[in-house]
Amino acid sequence: DGLRNTKASFNITFNGTGVTPPPTPGISLAPNPVKDILTVTVKGTGAGKYQFLVYDILGRLVISQTEDIYLSAQTVKLNFGNLATAIYIVKVVDADGNILAKQKIIK
Repeated sequence: DGLRNTKASFNITFNGTGVTPPPTPGISLAPNPVKDILTVTVKGTGAGKYQFLVYDILGRLVISQTEDIYLSAQTVKLNFGNLATAIYIVKVVDADGNILAKQKIIK
């Protein structure tokens, strides 16, 4: 009749602390290509003032935005609406001057 006996096994591990582990550190930028608003998601990094810098292909700074990052996962919106259609470089820099992300974005 087309029915079969199927066996499945699962391995489940509980850490027993009841605390959700922090998110995996990382920074993502979306969408790419961007039309108006680029969303930068910052996860699992330290708290502090972060710089969100956008450069045109000639290396000129076209957007500079500073944000206080204080949550384990936070989003920042960058407005590309007034920028010309082109390729841009987005850098995310922490309070110590470390470049946490550097990515090409197309508008």
